[in-house]
Amino acid sequence: LLPFLLLHRDAGLGGILVITVISALGCAAVAAGILVWAISGFPRSPASISLVPAFSLGIVICISRVLQSALYWIPVWMTGALQGAAAAGLIAVASRLAVAVASLMAAIRFTVRPEIVAAAARGDWHEIERKGRAIASVATFAAFAALVGALVVGAPLVALLFGEVYRPAAAILCVLLLGTLGECFGGPVDEVLRMTGRSHVVLGLLAIFAVAETVLIASLGGSPLWAAMAQSIAFIGMYTLLVIYLKAKNSILIVPYFSFRALAGAL
Repeated sequence: LLPFLLLHRDAGLGGILVITVISALGCAAVAAGILVWAISGFPRSPASISLVPAFSLGIVICISRVLQSALYWIPVWMTGALQGAAAAGLIAVASRLAVAVASLMAAIRFTVRPEIVAAAARGDWHEIERKGRAIASVATFAAFAALVGALVVGAPLVALLFGEVYRPAAAILCVLLLGTLGECFGGPVDEVLRMTGRSHVVLGLLAIFAVAETVLIASLGGSPLWAAMAQSIAFIGMYTLLVIYLKAKNSILIVPYFSFRALAGAL
C-alpha cells in the first residue's frame, strides 16, 4: 500500500481500497501457507476431537475484537454524523496516531495468551500476576512517553506530516492518549479473563461501554475534542472494572509496578 500511495499521489479512494483488499488477501494467503506447513510437522491423532469449545471461544473473542475496534471508530462515526466530514477528519487522524501507540499493547495481548493458559492450567496465578504487571509497566511507560511527546512536539509534527489544517488534531491526540494510558495501565487483564473462561465478561463490558460511548458523544454534541474525551472515559472505565473484577475473583492485581526495582525483580 505504501509504494502505491508514494507513486500515485492523486490516488482515489477506489484505488486505495482495491490495493488494500489485495494486500490483505496476500497476507492471508501467506499466513494460511505457514499454518499448513506448521501443521504438517505434527503427527495425526486417531482420536476424535470436537472443535466446538474452541469455536465457541473464538466467536466470542472475534466479536470482542470487533467491539474493541468500534470503541476507536465510534468517535469518528459520530463526529462525522453530527459535525461533518472536516471534524471527522481531525479526530480520524488523531485516532490513527493513538492506535499506533496502542498497537504495542495489542501485539503483547496476542503473544502472551499461551503463557496465560499454561500458568492457569498449573494454577499459578502468582505467575500470571507477575507477568501481567510487568507487561502493564512497560506498556504504561510507553504510553506515557507518547503522551509527553504529543504534548511537546505533537502540534508541529502533525502539521508537518498531514498539513497545517490538521494541527488541531494534536490536542485531540493528547486526549485520546489518556484513554490509551488507561488501557495500558490494566495490562493484559482482558486477555487473562478471555483465556481463563471468562470471555463473556469482557464481551459484556465492551458492549456496555460501546453504547455508553455513543450516548455520551451524542449528548455532548459530537465535537472532536469531546468525542475523544468520551473514548478515553470508556477505555479507562472498562479497564478499571476489569482489574477490579479479576482482583475480586482471583485475588491478583494487574497494575503497573510503581518502582523500577520492583519491575526489575519481576523480570
